[in-house]
Amino acid sequence: MRIPYQLTGAVAQERATSLTSHMQAMSALDSARTLAWHLSTSLLYFPTWLILAGIWKSLLFTQTSVGLLILIHLITGFGLASTSLFISVPFSKSPQLAAVIATGLSIAVGVAPMMLYDIGTFIPGVLSFFPSMFYLFSLKALSGFEIEGRAPKLSEPDPNHGLALQPMIIGALIGVFVWPCLAIYCERIKYRISNPSNSGLFTKKIIVADTLQPGIALSLRNVRKVYNTSAFRRKSKDVVAIANLTLDVPSYGMFVLLGPNGAGKSTTLSVIGGLERASSGSVVYEGNASRPTHGMLGIVPQKNVLSRTILLADSTRLECNIRTRALNSCFVIATCSPRCMLRQAHFREVRSGSFSLQLALLAARKFSSSMNTLTKYRGERTILFTTHFLDEADFLADQIAVLAAPGKLIVADTPVRLKSTMGEGYSVAIKFTTNIQ
Repeated sequence: MRIPYQLTGAVAQERATSLTSHMQAMSALDSARTLAWHLSTSLLYFPTWLILAGIWKSLLFTQTSVGLLILIHLITGFGLASTSLFISVPFSKSPQLAAVIATGLSIAVGVAPMMLYDIGTFIPGVLSFFPSMFYLFSLKALSGFEIEGRAPKLSEPDPNHGLALQPMIIGALIGVFVWPCLAIYCERIKYRISNPSNSGLFTKKIIVADTLQPGIALSLRNVRKVYNTSAFRRKSKDVVAIANLTLDVPSYGMFVLLGPNGAGKSTTLSVIGGLERASSGSVVYEGNASRPTHGMLGIVPQKNVLSRTILLADSTRLECNIRTRALNSCFVIATCSPRCMLRQAHFREVRSGSFSLQLALLAARKFSSSMNTLTKYRGERTILFTTHFLDEADFLADQIAVLAAPGKLIVADTPVRLKSTMGEGYSVAIKFTTNIQ
């Protein structure tokens, strides 16, 4: 039962740290991520399954071929890994709870076959869809042959319990492949993360009717985002994060969302990046698409989502493998201020904002300060970030959009025009050490 505990907890932990949503929004294939979790865990426990099959052969099931025992243990192990991926889907904040529940469910389901008798061959084949049940049913069938001193046959029911191995093996093998597919499908429905790589049965790329004006890379029209505080309370209040936002982001240059806490800046970027879905309204990307194409977005998250256990080179390789297309005109979305990213990225600063920004721009060959990186690529990328600091926005931005709670646009223009029309302009104070005649 170590597989349900470790694998379910690890997948839930990845989701709790927002690494899952970050990789999905950056176009990582859900199938590749799921397969990586499945194979890495299965290969780790593969020797244990072989050893356990050998122990059963030498101590109990002397009439059973070692190949059949190995097959049963391999199917059970792969099945537990598959069901663990499915059980982890509802858990986004409690990895430990996910691990405990997965282990408890596996044990509880495994007890059921011990209490079922004279149920024929069809029902055990269906229930073998659950790997814990398959394992217990298989051991009961093998013990029925062993009591009679006979070698088990796949298509023949055992003499004592009437259980046939063949339909159970078929049901368990189906479960090995179906559970991960169900996990991917339920995850997309629950978390609704816009992954540019998703296509086919689950998600299709939608081309919207709205067309962008020349020079516009991104357009938001009447975007509204509402959160429900609780799905179980009748009198739960809706929290409006974005009321009614209409905004155009120009192609290339640096566009800054400026506003106090609660103004909806981070939520707006989450909607643009595909980390969340808007409650209403439309978001149109370059090419008149309702979601970004593969490799278009580079996201610098508000909190660290990079792995703390891998090196800079590994993080860079992962990002480049996810985004394989050359990015000559992409969006870079930074949900944290560049002021917090001015440290030099070196070997131990895997979690630094500067390195995250380098990855977003895919300019990680030479690690420099994020301020230099922003200045270098502002003419090649559409860089969109948030900040609380007026001086920072004034220094970096080509255009500034001022937001107020809840996600309302106050004004959007260049810094010079905003200061000349909305502010008091510049003032210069001159002091002289001596009187001038």
